[in-house]
Amino acid sequence: QVRAKAQHHKFLIGRNGANIKKIRDSTGARIVFPSNNDDDREVITIIGKKEAVEEAKDKLMAMIKDIDNIVEDEMQVEPRHHKHFVAKQADLLYRITDEYGGVMISFPRSDVDSDRVVLKGPKECIEGAKQRIREIISDLESMVTIECIIPQKHHRNVMGAQGRKVKRITAEFDVQIKFPDANFEQVNGDTAAQEHDPCCDVIRITGKETNCEAAKQALLDLEPVTIAVDVPFDLHRSIIGQRGRDVKLLMNRFDVHIVLSAVDAREDVIKITGAKANVERAREALLERVAELEAERSKTHTLEIEVNPEYHPKIIGKQGAVIKKIRKDREVQINFPKKGDPNEHIITITGYEENVYRAKEDIMKIVNELNELVKEEVLIDSRVHSRLIGFKGRNIRKIMEDYNVDIKFPRTDDPEPNLVIISGQEENVSDARDHLLNLEEEYLQDFEEQQIRDKTHTLNVHLEAVSTTSPPRDPKGFEVAGGPWEQRSGARRPPPPIPPASRISPPSAEAVPLPATSRPPPWRALGAPGAEPRPAALSCRRRHVAYTHPPKRRGIVFRFSVDLRSCQPFFKFSKSSFVCCYARFTSTKPGSSSRSK
Repeated sequence: QVRAKAQHHKFLIGRNGANIKKIRDSTGARIVFPSNNDDDREVITIIGKKEAVEEAKDKLMAMIKDIDNIVEDEMQVEPRHHKHFVAKQADLLYRITDEYGGVMISFPRSDVDSDRVVLKGPKECIEGAKQRIREIISDLESMVTIECIIPQKHHRNVMGAQGRKVKRITAEFDVQIKFPDANFEQVNGDTAAQEHDPCCDVIRITGKETNCEAAKQALLDLEPVTIAVDVPFDLHRSIIGQRGRDVKLLMNRFDVHIVLSAVDAREDVIKITGAKANVERAREALLERVAELEAERSKTHTLEIEVNPEYHPKIIGKQGAVIKKIRKDREVQINFPKKGDPNEHIITITGYEENVYRAKEDIMKIVNELNELVKEEVLIDSRVHSRLIGFKGRNIRKIMEDYNVDIKFPRTDDPEPNLVIISGQEENVSDARDHLLNLEEEYLQDFEEQQIRDKTHTLNVHLEAVSTTSPPRDPKGFEVAGGPWEQRSGARRPPPPIPPASRISPPSAEAVPLPATSRPPPWRALGAPGAEPRPAALSCRRRHVAYTHPPKRRGIVFRFSVDLRSCQPFFKFSKSSFVCCYARFTSTKPGSSSRSK
């Protein structure tokens, strides 16, 4: 155990326990200080091996002997200088403390009007700290504030990302730099610039005169400038690189912004914006790159080939897949003209001569295949175009894949809205055309039927709930007149007129089901040759049935089965409309005879 005054324990421990950690690391002994609840607060306990404990005790006693010389002193510092010492979380005071043996320096609180500064520590350390504070005060009194004029629009570039550039200048020259507030106001939630105020261009630098001048020059060097470099437009694409990779590398390397000419302008100028020094270095690097490209161009060969602009999308491929493969395999640059360009039929290939001609062969191979394709124009009613195309083009894509053709529909502003163009191999085009025409016929029939259905109902059945007190029902049920089974020979008779509902007598009270043993198959009920139609029973009080001939439909098979005796649960509506249609079924199976059902 070692005894030391309780007020000296914090000096023995040091800042963040630095002193104790040093003794523990060098000796391996553990040092325990008393807590506020201990009876004897002066006893310090050392735990460890005998040799380690003795060594730690000697070092601790030496520190206690030095601390016994600790005194408390004070000095006067004008309140106007206090802020400089306690700013930035008192970083300056911590540096003085570390430099002068852990002396403690206490400035008065900001709400206390006093110039008294208290210092505690070894006498020699206190004297050194006081001298250092006096030097700082002398520097503060000799500080000046100068102005640096830089247009406010460049302040963001001067400060850098998260203020890194201005922080570096502040630390390097030991000055303070203050930028003016941004000259913006909020108008209806939008940021709008006010009328420019010259005072907003003034940056104030505070510090020693020599340091302020050096910092001012450093800020001026950061003010962005723009220079123009003469570079042939043909080299711009190579300078940009794939997906802008090369030009981005230049901008990041030299911290500049590079703007190349627009494609329409085709100017032989590249503009570089940034700090003056960075711009000069970027300019030199750009000229070196231009020299390399011109040297390569002297070894490269440029070839122009004429290709029908209609074939360009096929040569490029979906998402550029085809042209990317040619560029990668042949290591060439292939440029396509813009749509509407006077030379839009010219494709330019640049690279080594052998690679250029190989790339030309690849392109011409695609062109020759496209030339062999047949293009046929078909008139298809525009009313069915959307149905042929399908949701997000799903139907038409499937047709093009099935028949290996390309189908183009007219645009809304085309003079002929019904014109559809099919291109591909002759046989595939013919098959695709027939398929589209069949679909057109089917869709038009549906369209016409829908129009007829919207205007008139081909079958109206007015139903009412069956009452227990309803009069006896007609055992005949209801009959459909004018069906195809009644037109066995001779000219077709027109459909019978629709009788008024009042002329139809009410049916019997109970429905008459068909005998289970003699119930005919569905097609006999529809009127197969040689079979008489049987009356079907339906449990309803009033019926209004009319038959009309629907348009003929070919190539479509309907399969349905209806038991009218079980329809009662579904006919609980006050008014319902149904469509009655019939079709002629013909068997086209090889080896079978044609028959009607």
